[in-house]
Amino acid sequence: MRQPINMTNPKRHDLGARMAARKPVIRRLSVRRRKRAGIGAFLRRHIKAAAAGAVVLTAGIICLVIFLVNGRTAPASEQEASLPPEPSLTLPSAEETDDYSQVDAATLAGLSGTDDTLFSDDEDLTEALLEQEGICIGVTVGSITSSDQELILNRLEQVSGAAEADGTVNKTYFYNAGGNHNQQIQDIRSLIKNKADVIVVGFTDASSFRTVCMMARDAGIPVVAFDAPEEDGYAINVVADQKAWGGVYGSFVAENLAEGTVTQVLGKQDSPLDAERAAAVAEALAANTALADGGVLYAGWDKQKANEAMAEYLKHGMPDAVITEEGMAEGVLDAFLEKGVLPKVMCGDATAGFIKKWYALKNGGIDISPKPDNKKAKNDAEPTPSPVMFAAQPGEFIVCAQPAPSGIGAAAFRIAAEMAEGRTLKAQGQTFAYTVSTVITEANLAEYYEKVKDKDDGFIVSDVISDETLDALLDAPQDGAAPSAKVRE
Repeated sequence: MRQPINMTNPKRHDLGARMAARKPVIRRLSVRRRKRAGIGAFLRRHIKAAAAGAVVLTAGIICLVIFLVNGRTAPASEQEASLPPEPSLTLPSAEETDDYSQVDAATLAGLSGTDDTLFSDDEDLTEALLEQEGICIGVTVGSITSSDQELILNRLEQVSGAAEADGTVNKTYFYNAGGNHNQQIQDIRSLIKNKADVIVVGFTDASSFRTVCMMARDAGIPVVAFDAPEEDGYAINVVADQKAWGGVYGSFVAENLAEGTVTQVLGKQDSPLDAERAAAVAEALAANTALADGGVLYAGWDKQKANEAMAEYLKHGMPDAVITEEGMAEGVLDAFLEKGVLPKVMCGDATAGFIKKWYALKNGGIDISPKPDNKKAKNDAEPTPSPVMFAAQPGEFIVCAQPAPSGIGAAAFRIAAEMAEGRTLKAQGQTFAYTVSTVITEANLAEYYEKVKDKDDGFIVSDVISDETLDALLDAPQDGAAPSAKVRE
């Protein structure tokens, strides 16, 4: 940035002092000349010569001006004449509009005395500059009130982060209204101001959802919803197909267990989600009439509570098959390991902890040696016993695992990104039932073990919407399609 002129420059003070000191001398010389011969008398004596001199002086000034003007355009030498002419810029007059659309950015920066480095010091201006360089997706949620919703949002954030990393999406704006209707309205205004190409909406009430859709429609921005509380206002609404998810587990047990009892470990009895899944499981199990209902345990989707509930159950009976979900599978399996038994068939979740223990039981076993008694005196300590390895026997512990259908937010984001790229939905205003496509069995267990063996036990394998499913929902990309579904200003 240019520095302001220093009006207290000492050199300028010295020059002013010298000029002030010289003025009296100049004044005295002028007086002396007037005394010697007045200029008026001189002109009267030489009027004709003075007139001629004035004419010559005027002509000289005109010639000088013409020379200076032509000198700007005429080459000074043959070498300069061979150079290409410099680009000229005609600035708009006061009567013209301030339309600089045809002026390049570098020229504008020069005219304004700024350059791109200035944006690095201003976060708002930096984001404003970045917005013009790629796709922007807005995400607004009404509130997050359960672990299921947190998991759904987590999957969405994973997909959006990957899209930003590979350059598919330039910026994702996340807003959580915290259950405040007015805050969500303000969030939508911010997304409109930030020129979001598509807005993803979830976890909101009917009133707020209607307002969001109305504001987005007026701004020309399509809405992609997940678990929408209304039946219209969106371009597409993504919902989880809980029936299909439960049906996978019910069918797996029915096919792999000839006879016996089946026990389920679910989240909450009053959960509509679990009710739908349990109904689908029961319907699929009915295909095998040799199977009996072993009851349902509720553990609030908590691994430790699931372990305690299963341990208590095992004191009184032994189920032949167990079906569980949502991060509880490792706790349920630990209860069996503590008792030194395994179910014949088990349907669990896709957490890293469960997958690693499942893999170990099938490949060498798990050390279940009793923990040493630290209360004994050191001199009474017994020699360390050999490890007690526990492994699944042939035909025992047949397992299936799939992620919960928590990818609805991630699916909504991917659809939104495709729409922002210029693709259009084959059917507007539709509801899409998202079905989990990732199913882990012994056939692909080793593959998934390699993916999670270095992950924390709480890590969950993600299920994402497939490209084939996207192609079924959206028209094929067109050559030369606009980079955004919404024209940027």
